[in-house]
Amino acid sequence: MKIKLTISKKIFLGYGIITIGIILYTLVILVSMRRNLRSIENVQNVYNPSEKYIQDLKTNIEKSYYLIKNWVYIDKIPETPEKLELANIQDSILPKLFLTIENISNKWEPENRKLFKDIQKSVLDTLFPAQKQLMQTLGSFEDYDDAMAVFEAQSAVSEGGELAEADNRVKLKILELQKEIYELSVQSSNNLAKTTALVRKIIPIAILLLFLLAIAVPIITSRKIIRPILKLQEIILKMSTGHLPENAIVETGDEIEEMSKALNILLGELKKITLEIKHSSSDLDMLSKNLTKQAEIISRGASEQAASVEEVAAGIEEMVANIEQNTDNANTAKNIVKQAAEKIKMNNENVSNTVSALQKILEKIQIVNDIAFQTNILSLNASIEAARAGKNGKGFAVVAAEVGFLADKSKESSEDIQDLSDSSIKLSEESQMVSQALVPEILKTEELIRLVASTGLELKNGVNQINDAINSLNTVTQQNAVFADDMAQNSQSLAKQADNLVQMVAFFKN
Repeated sequence: MKIKLTISKKIFLGYGIITIGIILYTLVILVSMRRNLRSIENVQNVYNPSEKYIQDLKTNIEKSYYLIKNWVYIDKIPETPEKLELANIQDSILPKLFLTIENISNKWEPENRKLFKDIQKSVLDTLFPAQKQLMQTLGSFEDYDDAMAVFEAQSAVSEGGELAEADNRVKLKILELQKEIYELSVQSSNNLAKTTALVRKIIPIAILLLFLLAIAVPIITSRKIIRPILKLQEIILKMSTGHLPENAIVETGDEIEEMSKALNILLGELKKITLEIKHSSSDLDMLSKNLTKQAEIISRGASEQAASVEEVAAGIEEMVANIEQNTDNANTAKNIVKQAAEKIKMNNENVSNTVSALQKILEKIQIVNDIAFQTNILSLNASIEAARAGKNGKGFAVVAAEVGFLADKSKESSEDIQDLSDSSIKLSEESQMVSQALVPEILKTEELIRLVASTGLELKNGVNQINDAINSLNTVTQQNAVFADDMAQNSQSLAKQADNLVQMVAFFKN
């Protein structure tokens, strides 16, 4: 099965090989440098100082043995420089030295740390206590007069003695530790030398391999990519001259192969399209000519329609003016009827007041009739009394007759006034009834006039809307006329473009 790789994968693979080589080379260098640094660090910071401190430990142990022998055999005076130096070695120098070696021994091998612990234990638990015991036994000048004490001290420090044997055991262990540390130091130095030599051999070889990879990988990758691209370029150049070549698939297994397949599909479609365009261009030319004729007809019809719409718009405007005039007249009539209704209401109130006044007059006339009746009775009584009086009552009889005459006249006048008042009341009531019946009719007339005015206003608004619609239609019609002209021009342009299209398609050759 053939493995297909994309261009990006090929590029990544090529440069990935180079990158892996660089990484491996870098890892080798880093591992070698790390080993060298570790060896250098062991030599400089561990083994060289350890050798020095162990040598100092050995020197101080030997010096302490020499000083303790000098304490026993020679120096009998207390607190001499040699005795003070021995005490300083025991109490200060060696404890500090042990502490320093203990800190650095953490980087040793476990067996070497164990050996150092044995040396430290032997010195602190055996050798120094034995030396301090002798120092206390011979602590003063008079102690040297004790032959037994001097003999025991000399036996201890002499060859084969307890202190001498302890000192020898410590020295042997120190020598063994020195040997181990020395061997480790030599081993680290040898490892450093070997690693350095290996790096010196690897570096030229690695550089040469990287150089070859850097040259070979781009060449191989570019050949896998550039050759198919050049073949596709040849096909595209032929297409640029108007020749449509036969289908050709570049098999590369990547995007270039996909591009070639797509290009083949494009070539097939272009061939189909050019054939269809050639067949359709003539039909398009004929259609464009027919479209030009139809556009001219539409343009003339649109112009005539625009003129008709303008005439309709003028008639609508005149109708709007008449409706506005009718609406104004209806509003004026409504105001007049409203004023008349208000005056009739006022007249009705005046009639009501007049009827009330006439009724009061009737009441007063009734009183006058009563007074005339009483006066007439009094006149009769006076005439009767004057008749009884005879001559003496003649003057009184004349007065009584006149009073009776005046009473009769008053009664007649009051009756005439009552008849007139009754007639006036009847007329006033009839007038009030007529005016009361007339007021609702006037109000109804006012409402009808108001409805007429409102309807006229609505009709005006409707006509205005129709007028606006007519104006909009006029605008649209004029635009249609313009569009029709444009369409005629565009159809002519389309015909020209159809001719150009035929010429352009002729560029492609199958």
